[in-house]
Amino acid sequence: MNRAVKILSGVLAVLAIALCVGILLTVIGWPVGEPRMQELLLKIRRFPTVFLTLAVAFVIGAIGVFLLYGLFAEHFTRKTAATIERNALGETGISFSALEHLVNSVVQKHADVRSSKTKVTAIGDSVKITVCAVTSPTVSLLAMTHALQDEIAARIQAICGISVGKVDITIDQTEEPDTRSRI
Repeated sequence: MNRAVKILSGVLAVLAIALCVGILLTVIGWPVGEPRMQELLLKIRRFPTVFLTLAVAFVIGAIGVFLLYGLFAEHFTRKTAATIERNALGETGISFSALEHLVNSVVQKHADVRSSKTKVTAIGDSVKITVCAVTSPTVSLLAMTHALQDEIAARIQAICGISVGKVDITIDQTEEPDTRSRI
């Protein structure tokens, strides 16, 4: 994301949260005590606008929190490697290209798969694997994709110890099986 967009989003998020807190403090008052809360509940019954104002404040605050989460969640996305282990001496990781090679080896073991491309991304300590495959139309695509998802997740977990968050498989196209002519 562009740096200016990030800064603008952060400023808008902080302003939204500040507006939410300001509205809540204006409506509820400060300091908040039991008599003040009872008075507020009576106002809400009489004046629906107070209730509406509180609802708008919570929506604005939620939008601000969502914007901040979006900014910081992207920051924690790993770009080059997935973490296998963290200990006192450092961090052990495996590159995405090595994971992609491992996933391709699992996919290519299926006789019905003609070719495949994989992409591995990670957020935190889990990985998301995307596989695009070309296969034969004679096989049950649903059964094959379920089997591939299970095998890929099990293989990555067994070999690397990395938790697999998601395995997306897309069948790009199907090719006719090789037919040999009879003489």
